[in-house]
Amino acid sequence: MPIAATALLVAAAALVLKFVVLEPAGPIEYEITPLTFDSGQSLMPTLPLDGNQMAFASDRGGEHNIDIWVQRLSGGNPLRLTDHPADDWLPSFSPDGSQVAFRSERDGGGIYLVDAFGGRPRRVADKGFTPKFSPDGQLIAYVVIPPSLEGRHTKMYLVSPRGGEPRPFCPDLQPEFVVQGGTLVWSPDSKYLIFRGRRIDDPRSGDWWAAPIDGGAAVRTHAVENIGLTVPVQYPVGWMGNDIYYVLGTTIEGVNIFRVPIDPKALTIKGPAEAVTSGPGMKIFSSVMPDGRVVFTNMTATITTWSMSARADEAVISGDPGRLTQDLMQKFSPTISREGSKAAFVAFGGVQGSKIEVRVKDLRTGQETAIPLRGFSLAGTVLSPDGSHLAYRDVVDGKTRTFILAPGASAGRELCAGCTLLAFFPGNDFAVTLVERGSLGKTDLRTGETSPLLSAPGESFLDVSLSPDGKWLAWLGGRADGRVVFRVSPVDGPPGDPRETVVLAEADHYLGAPAWSPNGRWLYFLSEKGERTSLRAQELDPRTKKPVGPERELYVSAEPRNKLNFPIGNGAIGVAADRIIFTVTEVTGNIYLAKPRGR
Repeated sequence: MPIAATALLVAAAALVLKFVVLEPAGPIEYEITPLTFDSGQSLMPTLPLDGNQMAFASDRGGEHNIDIWVQRLSGGNPLRLTDHPADDWLPSFSPDGSQVAFRSERDGGGIYLVDAFGGRPRRVADKGFTPKFSPDGQLIAYVVIPPSLEGRHTKMYLVSPRGGEPRPFCPDLQPEFVVQGGTLVWSPDSKYLIFRGRRIDDPRSGDWWAAPIDGGAAVRTHAVENIGLTVPVQYPVGWMGNDIYYVLGTTIEGVNIFRVPIDPKALTIKGPAEAVTSGPGMKIFSSVMPDGRVVFTNMTATITTWSMSARADEAVISGDPGRLTQDLMQKFSPTISREGSKAAFVAFGGVQGSKIEVRVKDLRTGQETAIPLRGFSLAGTVLSPDGSHLAYRDVVDGKTRTFILAPGASAGRELCAGCTLLAFFPGNDFAVTLVERGSLGKTDLRTGETSPLLSAPGESFLDVSLSPDGKWLAWLGGRADGRVVFRVSPVDGPPGDPRETVVLAEADHYLGAPAWSPNGRWLYFLSEKGERTSLRAQELDPRTKKPVGPERELYVSAEPRNKLNFPIGNGAIGVAADRIIFTVTEVTGNIYLAKPRGR
């Protein structure tokens, strides 16, 4: 899993081995009614203020993509609003019901508007996600996620639905959990936006913030402290009257909807919280109506590791991919030995039972062994090329530490606290480690001593892969403007010396998970250069490492429900001689209505 994409998840998750179950403040009952009955994806409902119809994203058209649809809550045939090969999703209804804003992957991605009864969509903003109409219909709030996925470069904007130049909103705050579904939520009077985030220069300021649209100072609501939000997945989704609606939970135990009062003057949140939904399933992407009804997606997102036969030294794949494991625990950070006999990954089975472990799977016999983790870390598993050594991360005494499991050992040996092992050098005596955001080191695994290896002043190392001969580093660097640079650098050059570095790409789209072929001739990676994340390979000159010919697209899922990079930044791949393994998130869901009884 990419370094930058997991940093926020791991930091938040380190706090959460006690799961807080919020009991309703009083007897409250909701009638739950399904509104769609699709076998694939019908997700992300949104309603105008009258609550009579909804727009949603769905693959029900059967054309291997997601489009925007509209239907009345009372029933009837839905109307298809968009019809494009690229995915259209994350809709937001205008309050008067005349238009729908949405995110589209067409033409590089952006925010579009379409009339609610059909017509040609028009682009109103570039690169944006999670558009939200203000209740007065005057503005659309949205978030721009940088290609590097670094939170410090995630920005909020406001734009008029009539067009014009978007204006930055709260540039000193960064919204968090946008890639997990967190959105900007409007106050009923359109004067504030509430969101989960923090100050860019203060990692300890994570909370829900209420920020005025007129440019005044943002107010910290103290929701995290006052209502005990210790579970990582939690963020506001709606604001009606003096209540904030929010989601809380995990993919395994369930993500549910709650509501909690907000002081309309002080903008603080104290509780108590009341449950709107309960039970398993991910109740997210919700829309709240003034009368207390809530429409939401009940979604299943199964994160698995898939395997596909390949001749990796020739960048040729064959056959259909399939699951590497069959159980329903979520799988993260897959890694594979070079000859393909052994794989490892993190398996997550829930916070309540503290069920998280590193698994090592013998791909010849199918036998698995598990290493229970004491803390909560979803990244950092690395197999040595010969499969004999395993590096993994664990949280002990509140600190993330890297451990090495050597042959014959029954438990991992701590290598370092705070550093991350990225790759083993041939011979397994040394490793590439991330020392800090812009600096790589070469660590002696026998002594723990680290010497400088490569630095990138002003940038950050997002993903790193060491060539099979240990002489070259393929790495993705995050620039100060949020863009990504894909480079290959010699290992034996002076630290920071760029003279022999080869630039493979400078991208304003997501790139991730670089991995070498066993012969060092090809570099594999994930890319969103097209309209959906794909697995690609680039041939390199054996001597200079300069690209030879164009990059080759090897695999892109024909089914929109099978995603190679969802949530954004979760993509990962491992390359062996005879197969490629990669992360796939299988997403299905339908839309439900929660109606308070007696209303």
